[in-house]
Amino acid sequence: MNLIQAMMSLVLVSAGHTPATTEGDVDPFFVPEVENTQEGIILNVESHGCTKKQDFRVRVGHNESLIVERLRKDRCRETPQLIELRYSHEELGLSKPPVREQRIAGK
Repeated sequence: MNLIQAMMSLVLVSAGHTPATTEGDVDPFFVPEVENTQEGIILNVESHGCTKKQDFRVRVGHNESLIVERLRKDRCRETPQLIELRYSHEELGLSKPPVREQRIAGK
């Protein structure tokens, strides 16, 4: 059985050019670290204590590119740290793990 290899790129989606965001706006300066595992995708994101998985929209776009949007900024005041957010391939609508090529798109 042949595995189909899919190219995956990280696409940063921004809404507007202002750094201030409110609930429902996309954070244009959000840049996650992405790990591709056999079980799914792991996003390593900065948290100030209030970051939740629900603060993100993760989906597979055209050509199986990974689109990650941070919908709400973490406005808590704890010391920043990286946290892991895990998404299974099933959550992303993928039947097999893709081969990831990380690319950052311009504004």
